[in-house]
Amino acid sequence: MLGFAIYFASRGGARQAEHKAAFLWHKFPKFVLGFLLISLLATAGFFNKDQLGDLDNLARWAFLLTFAGVGPRTNFRQLRAQGVRPLLVGAIGEIAIATITLVLVVGAARVHNR
Repeated sequence: MLGFAIYFASRGGARQAEHKAAFLWHKFPKFVLGFLLISLLATAGFFNKDQLGDLDNLARWAFLLTFAGVGPRTNFRQLRAQGVRPLLVGAIGEIAIATITLVLVVGAARVHNR
């Protein structure tokens, strides 16, 4: 998301914004900072096994609630008006992410099993 916001700003999408940094901060998804903080704390051993299990459970519920919140705001007429191109871009992006993830997992498994 931050990369997209930087790209958007560099293409003139933020011309109305007086402060580019403020524009980027406004567009940046703040939950990423919480994710990074929890990840750093977990890596540092701040949480015990039970707490990590609780955090995992909390993350799953938060993920489900996020998708439940998106559903009621979906407007299929607006989606249809956008055409097929955004759908293709999203599908290609997801396929690329899945492919890269698969390559990384297979590569890590090969390195680990040596």
